[in-house]
Amino acid sequence: MINTEVSMRRFIFKGSKASIAILSAAATLGLGAATSQRASANATAVMFCPGNMGYVNGLTTAEINGYRASGMSTMILFTMSVSANGDFTYGGNPICSNGNYVGPSTWPGLLSQCRTAPSSIGRIEMCIGQWGDPSFANIKNRITADGTGSGTVLYRNLQALKNGLGINAIDFDDEQTYDVGSSVTFGNMINAVGMKVTLCPYTNVGYWSGVKSGLGNIVDAVYLQCYDGGAGNDAATWNNYFGGMKVIPGYWDWERDATFANKMNAWKSLGTVGGFLWPSNTGGSPPADGAEMLQYANYIHSSFDNNTASNYSVVASENQTVNFPKPVDAAYGANSSFAFKYAQKGNLTFSNAVFGDPIPGVAKSGYSAQFWQVAGEGGSYTTSVPVEAAYGANGSYYFNWGTTGTITFNTTTFGGDPIFGTVKAGYIMPYVQCAGENQSVAFSTPTDVAYGANGHYLFKHAVTGTITFNTATFGSDPIYGTAKGGYYRPSH
Repeated sequence: MINTEVSMRRFIFKGSKASIAILSAAATLGLGAATSQRASANATAVMFCPGNMGYVNGLTTAEINGYRASGMSTMILFTMSVSANGDFTYGGNPICSNGNYVGPSTWPGLLSQCRTAPSSIGRIEMCIGQWGDPSFANIKNRITADGTGSGTVLYRNLQALKNGLGINAIDFDDEQTYDVGSSVTFGNMINAVGMKVTLCPYTNVGYWSGVKSGLGNIVDAVYLQCYDGGAGNDAATWNNYFGGMKVIPGYWDWERDATFANKMNAWKSLGTVGGFLWPSNTGGSPPADGAEMLQYANYIHSSFDNNTASNYSVVASENQTVNFPKPVDAAYGANSSFAFKYAQKGNLTFSNAVFGDPIPGVAKSGYSAQFWQVAGEGGSYTTSVPVEAAYGANGSYYFNWGTTGTITFNTTTFGGDPIFGTVKAGYIMPYVQCAGENQSVAFSTPTDVAYGANGHYLFKHAVTGTITFNTATFGSDPIYGTAKGGYYRPSH
């Protein structure tokens, strides 16, 4: 990843805008049947976390909750350096030395919280390198001097990193050494301690394709930089360099919303399989909070997700009935053609009669995705993004179609007892961001919508037609002086 400070100077030198609005001017997004627009989150959505966004000082409770609600599937900590003696440092501070984790004692727990359910984050990677960083030269020299055995400092520090922080993969961001042999050797060491390797190229195709070829399926993702030094990269061309593996292109947030969304839409047509965000915009607000990260994740998902149930579990064959003791979203279909129902409970038959026929003449299946349980009876859950909340047990639930802040799961909040004499629990399903402030969305079926930011929202229930997310539509400003967004969830 090109160094943030260097990249900002380069970008300004090119004559770009000196001041950037956080949200762009009004635009109409024709989502059509909004009830199936975002029924699954199957695309890979990746967030690089530079500086304090990933280090202890940046992992406040609010920001951890932001990551969990971000819609991003992977967070990559940027960036770790490998010293000449083999020590690992992050932000200039030692984290692994002589085979021991020596970083902050609180860091492992904070990172673990980021992917504690309910959370969209399922994977945490550590990036090595950046513009001007000598890490890969130091790695090459250490391998030459020490070899690759389990007693070497590199091997033991990799094991300490894995054990200490629970890292799933190491992301290679070599921008100067470009030695295939030592990179492949280092990748095999990474795999030996139980981690995967990802690649983050912006130039030097021969090096990156050589590393992928040498490591095979140890590499499970390629993040293509398509900004600053990589601004001219063509994702379709890069898709040909990695033995059939499709790249995941990324863009920064300097121009903010419209350009990022347009880039993702264009890359979808080139056969790529997801996107990533590099939050370089030090001139604005880096998206280290739930609302902004969710905004960018939704641009990725809205571009790359297919109308499939790929993040749902198969629960039935065609015409079978399933009893759901806990609330779920349900899908019915096959071959990327699905019909959906939301906030279902109790018995549900997966049939044409119940869902309509999404793909005639083809045998279909039933799928479900559970609401997230967040509290026991009488317990509370605090959310800064709008959610649908459910309270109950054993197929009997009351729902709150739009809420934020602290939700207490009891009969007072939900207006009654959905199942007497039974211990109940609280569940949530987040709304999906679909617009920025002053943007419009057309909903063809009844939809619940929210407008606001940072835990302050106004709601409308079961709306259809075109909704403009602004104070005129919702009657007042839910949070003065703050850029707001629009969110939706299908009505039921």
